[in-house]
Amino acid sequence: MTPHISVIIPAYHAHETIARAVASIRNAGVPMAQVQVVIAPDDGQDYTYLAGQAQNITIATSAEVRSGAGPARNRALQAAKADYVAFLDADDTWEDLYLAELLPLAQKFGAAFGSTSILDQGQEILRLPLQNSLSFADFARSGASFHPVVSRMHAGPFINRPSQDIMHSLEVVALYGNAVPVSQAAYQLHLNPLSTTADSNFSRRATAAYEAYVQDIRLGKTRIPAAYHEDTVAVFHAKSRLNRAYTDAGGTQSYYQFIAAMRPC
Repeated sequence: MTPHISVIIPAYHAHETIARAVASIRNAGVPMAQVQVVIAPDDGQDYTYLAGQAQNITIATSAEVRSGAGPARNRALQAAKADYVAFLDADDTWEDLYLAELLPLAQKFGAAFGSTSILDQGQEILRLPLQNSLSFADFARSGASFHPVVSRMHAGPFINRPSQDIMHSLEVVALYGNAVPVSQAAYQLHLNPLSTTADSNFSRRATAAYEAYVQDIRLGKTRIPAAYHEDTVAVFHAKSRLNRAYTDAGGTQSYYQFIAAMRPC
C-alpha cells in the first residue's frame, strides 16, 4: 500500500528522544499503515531498532555525518513515497490527532500548518499563531518556527544554513498565496538546553543566515514568487531585530522564553 503521508525526521544523536517522537506519530490520528516514517541519520549511528515501533519505517542511510539538518531532510525527502509530507524533529513531538487535522487540510488546500506549542520542561510557555491561518506576518512578529504538511511536489529542497526550516516554511506559504490554514493540533517544540538554539552564538549565526536569505530572495534563488520578495525580505529583517533585542537583553533566558515574555497577557 502506498502511504498517504511521509514523516521526515532528521536524526543527530537522537537516541534519547526519537522514540518519544515516533510515539507521537502513532497518536496523530492516521492509521500507521498509511504513514511512512523516514529517518535520516546524520551521526553515523544505527536507528534500525525503531522498526518495531511503526509499520512502515524507512532509514535513509548515508555515509554523511554532521552534514546539517537541511541535507538530512533532503535525504529523507528522496526516500519519501507519499504524495504529502510532514516534518518532525527527533527531539520534538506532535499533539494527539495532529495528522488527522492537518492531512485533510493539506489535501484540500495543498498545504497546512500545525500550531506551534513551545514547551519548557513539559509546560507550554507559548502557543502560536493566534488565528486559523498563517501568513508572513506571523513569522515576522513572533520569531517562532512553523511546520507544514505539504504536497510532496512543493516540499524541499532545504538549504544548508541555520534556520533553513524558516526559509522552507516561507517558501511554502508564498507558494500557496500567503494565507495557509492552521490546525488547532500543535507541533510541540521541546526546549533543550543542549540544542543549537541554546548556543550562545546561535543568534549571531542566525542573523548572518538571515542576511544570506535576503540576498538569495532578491537574486531569485529561492522558490518565492517575485511578487512576495519584499514581503519575505521584511520577515528576515524583523527576525534580525528580534535577535538583536534578545542579545541586548543579555541572553539570560532561552530565545523562546524571551519571545513569550514579550507577548501580551
